Amino acid sequence: MVIDPSVETPAFLALLGVHVLAGLFALGAGFGAIVTTKGGRRHNAAGRLYVLSMAVVVTTAVPLAVWVENWFLLAIAAFSGYLVFGGYRVI
Repeated sequence: MVIDPSVETPAFLALLGVHVLAGLFALGAGFGAIVTTKGGRRHNAAGRLYVLSMAVVVTTAVPLAVWVENWFLLAIAAFSGYLVFGGYRVI
């Protein structure tokens, strides 16, 4: 497997770091929303944090996927964003 040298640039690594941290926040917030009582203050706060974290994940996933020319991951980012924001909008 050949690693593209452009993925070792500081800009790419910084964007990847933000993407990973936001993903970790989304995992924690999603778990928090699952284990709390639906409609409660904690559930709503965890849900908002989840949507915000996923917004960062999707926003950073798009340039990362374009950078490495991985169109499949770009499609996953678009579909994930559609599902998260569509679900939030229904509420």
